[in-house]
Amino acid sequence: ARAAWRADNLWPPVCHLNVVKGGGFSLSLTPSPVNTITTAAQNFASTGIGLALGDMVSVAFNGAQTAGVGVLDAYVSAADQLTIRFVNPTAASVTPAAGTYLVSVQRPSTSTGSNATSPLLSW
Repeated sequence: ARAAWRADNLWPPVCHLNVVKGGGFSLSLTPSPVNTITTAAQNFASTGIGLALGDMVSVAFNGAQTAGVGVLDAYVSAADQLTIRFVNPTAASVTPAAGTYLVSVQRPSTSTGSNATSPLLSW
């Protein structure tokens, strides 16, 4: 028998989102150190990328990341400003690797801000 659905189930509800634009680009970044056993949000502004509030982003380092460092999440915190939250579960301060970070962007139809015209995102 199938269990009945309950409001406290851990399953997320289905959400449909219309993505009107998508693209990707790379950024050369030099993150700051992350203190021990914590997360740290770091802002990276880059004029002309075309990021807008409401854009959905994912970020990955293009290479070997510093041991003990992870990318927890990323989001657009202002126009043309990418915020990456790094995690450090180790017992010492560590610095995320400097170099090329790959960024994937999706713009939902409910996003605020104007349509981007940046050649980096080809839109």
